[in-house]
Amino acid sequence: MGRPVIAQIEEVYYPILALVGIPANILTILILTREKCGLSRCITRYFMGMAAADLLNMTTGIFDAKKLMQNITDENLDISMNDVEKTFRSQALENLSQREDFRQRLGSK
Repeated sequence: MGRPVIAQIEEVYYPILALVGIPANILTILILTREKCGLSRCITRYFMGMAAADLLNMTTGIFDAKKLMQNITDENLDISMNDVEKTFRSQALENLSQREDFRQRLGSK
């Protein structure tokens, strides 16, 4: 079986997002630094901060997402219900035995 569908979608989505978002954020910062767009200083600084944060998030997040998608495969995500059930049963049995030991210690005092 191939890669997960989400990995295939993100492989196309992130480069398109970067091609549109990075130049748009740079242009937004350049326009707002001129301070002749009719906005108050507070709003201008707020928008510049948002554009800068988004730009940093996109430039660093794209590479991290690609590494993450390369590491995720179907084999890594293959967990059956039997494995989960075995884990819960073993944990429950261990808790029961600890509880019985505790009751025996209380009864012997």
